[in-house]
Amino acid sequence: MSLRQQLLRLAHQEAPLRQFLVPLLRRANLKCQKVSGGDRASYLDSVWGMYQTTYRDIGTGVASPQGLFKYDLWSLCLDNQGTPKAFTLSVHTPYGLKTGLSGFDGSPEGKAQALISLKARFHEPGVYSEVSHKIEAIAVAVGAPVICARDAGTILKKPIVLLEDGVHYQRNLTGVGRVTKMMVGRPKGVATTNIRNPQCSTERLDSLATQFDDSDDVDVHAHLASLVYSHLI
Repeated sequence: MSLRQQLLRLAHQEAPLRQFLVPLLRRANLKCQKVSGGDRASYLDSVWGMYQTTYRDIGTGVASPQGLFKYDLWSLCLDNQGTPKAFTLSVHTPYGLKTGLSGFDGSPEGKAQALISLKARFHEPGVYSEVSHKIEAIAVAVGAPVICARDAGTILKKPIVLLEDGVHYQRNLTGVGRVTKMMVGRPKGVATTNIRNPQCSTERLDSLATQFDDSDDVDVHAHLASLVYSHLI
């Protein structure tokens, strides 16, 4: 086993050491590329396989491989043989790229790359995501820009309940129920704040009826991604 492989395995198995090992692995990570349009078809089987591997223990929300085409931009990280090992699927919105599904092939290399890609995308201009659970903890740890909850509601165009800190909010997801979320990243034309000292309005919005569900598949899939990282990292 090479030194790089040993470090990848150690980074996956030993959470306290991960913050020190990941910077080393950045120099030896997989080659990542963006794929869109008809080019996605040639990678469909590989991405579908990774999707099933990543989400099988918590349940999948996409019924068939063709359902992945809902995401119009795929970021794929490939090994030297051109085999995808990790993925992030996003959709274009007026505010930039909204990330939904992400995952890996189950290998130490794929898992390490998925974590590296996750941390990097929080700081990429025009990319944003709703987060919770372990992904939120990672976002906070790497100093990700945060969007005030009131602005997140505008971006989502969904009813939310603003929480006291001004950055967290609650909303209902179809088939899931009420969840607490935070939006991170750098959506186009939207100011961000620092999670350590957020400068956001704390005036509460109208309450959200508990029986009201208003979400699309991308929102639900992003929630599943938060859960799967809690399960595997």
